[in-house]
Order: sequence, then C-alpha cells, then structure tokens
Amino acid sequence: MRNELDSIVQKYDLINHSFEVFWTNYDTYITDENTKEEAKENGFISRDSVTAKLHGYSFCVSEDLDFDYIKVCIDCFRKRETLRSIRFWCIYDLNGDLFDDFFVLE
Repeated sequence: MRNELDSIVQKYDLINHSFEVFWTNYDTYITDENTKEEAKENGFISRDSVTAKLHGYSFCVSEDLDFDYIKVCIDCFRKRETLRSIRFWCIYDLNGDLFDDFFVLE
C-alpha cells in the first residue's frame, strides 16, 4: 500500500502542488481586505515571516466523502517559533485532482 501511495503522490506531484496551493492561500490571507489586519495581528506579514514544512501525506477512507482520497498536510511556523501556527491540508482524489483545501489558524 505504501508503494502505491508514494507512486500516486509522485506521479501527480502532489507535494509541490500542495505547497503552491498553500502559498496562494497564505498570500491571499495576508493581502485580502477582509483578513489582512487579522493576519498582521497574528504576525503574518510576508512569506519571509513563516516557514512551511511538509507534515506528511496519507491515504484516507472516509464515511463523509464518497471516495477514497490522499491528504497532504503542511505545517506552518512563525519564524523563530516552534509551535505550529497554521495547519494546512489538501485533499486529492486518486487521480491527483484537487478536491478541497483547508487553511486553519492555530
């Protein structure tokens, strides 16, 4: 199973794609009129103010969705901090198509 999961993740470049989606969400969060003040108050002012790291990826079977999926998780830390400040994940179907993404402040 692990080999199949790794093969799908590599075939569709899901890790790099997830980072691209993360940075798009992050950039929107720090520049959007509705969220930029909140972002600034939380210490998110630019890409240089955070570090994003791959947490991992997994194959998921869910009763909430009617299909099996791959979840790629990214943790984001403010510079010089060890506690995660943003949790981000993407959900992909097994053909590599993005189903949804979640950007959650902690």
